[in-house]
Amino acid sequence: MIATGELGVGSQMPPVRDLASELLINPNTVAKAYHDLEREGYISTRRGMGTFVNERETRVVQDRERAHAEELTREFVTRLHELGLSAEEIRSTLEDVLASSPE
Repeated sequence: MIATGELGVGSQMPPVRDLASELLINPNTVAKAYHDLEREGYISTRRGMGTFVNERETRVVQDRERAHAEELTREFVTRLHELGLSAEEIRSTLEDVLASSPE
């Protein structure tokens, strides 16, 4: 929910038990995930108030998304080269696809 923007900076995370019930998983699994997210700086817990999305999440998520996009692009280009396409053919194909795709 943080990565997709469904929960923005300052948003309150669902309680562990509620989320576990919604996802039909063990509450300990959700608690561990929350612990990991807190350790990585995505969320913070305020005693008696709940768990909230941290401000830094936006930069962290954007950096990770950018790195993932670059990795996917490298794999894509490598596969197209393996198929025998030149850099110009790849560029042209990509431009055609982008031109015909809704944003």
